[in-house]
Amino acid sequence: MFLAPVNSLRLIVAGMILLTINPGFFVQIEGMKTFENRKEGTNVHPNAAPDFALVAVHRNFEPFPRNAVLHVRLFLPPPAGNSTRTVFLEAFELQDSFHYFMQATGLDKWKESGWKIFEPWPTKDVIDKLGLQPTNLGVLAHYETEGAPKIYLPVDVYQNDSQSRTKPYSFHFITARDLQALDVSVTNEKGVVFQSPRLHLTCNTKYNPDCKLYAAGSAQAFDLDMSVLQTGTYHVKLLGRIPGNLTPSSADFVVYHTR
Repeated sequence: MFLAPVNSLRLIVAGMILLTINPGFFVQIEGMKTFENRKEGTNVHPNAAPDFALVAVHRNFEPFPRNAVLHVRLFLPPPAGNSTRTVFLEAFELQDSFHYFMQATGLDKWKESGWKIFEPWPTKDVIDKLGLQPTNLGVLAHYETEGAPKIYLPVDVYQNDSQSRTKPYSFHFITARDLQALDVSVTNEKGVVFQSPRLHLTCNTKYNPDCKLYAAGSAQAFDLDMSVLQTGTYHVKLLGRIPGNLTPSSADFVVYHTR
């Protein structure tokens, strides 16, 4: 999966400011670097953004200081039959400024189901040099099987060893269009809609019929408490209402939930 930059002009200006402050600084961290367990750096991707671009699904995300060593934990469910799957674990800025990108490598060794940990992920290599803030970092994990949709896996991101806690999942996304309202619903594989969890987010249309809940190109998030659901695969459906447009914006993300 890849996401498009959301504000090219702002990104160009940000890069010019960095070069003005220290002409050699940006060159030092420009492009991707290969480490033992990952590729990490800056990478411009010209792909067109969909209506909703998912950039992170967190279960727990612990703030961290400079010179931290991060770990990412996720639960990998059993494979379906004899199908071959590929696991991806990536990190992005929630609101793009430097085109930061990290992609874990060597995940082909994760054959069996169970809890998996990606480590180590030192911030000194790239994150600290760019000056990225923890609040603007998102981690996205999923696996792909030929002929099937991507299955997203909520992650724990932490510095010190910690046990998993039951918390609402935080979904971070970028909307390509202005939205006046957003409905979030959850269904099982058979299409049955659950009454909970369910979200209805909207701006005050009575005060301003043309109000915007989210501006196009902005990074947004919502929390979804799926703890009442049994372990398994679910569809998280997004339906966005666009000001002055009867055609909604929509997306369907498949998530593996574990209790």
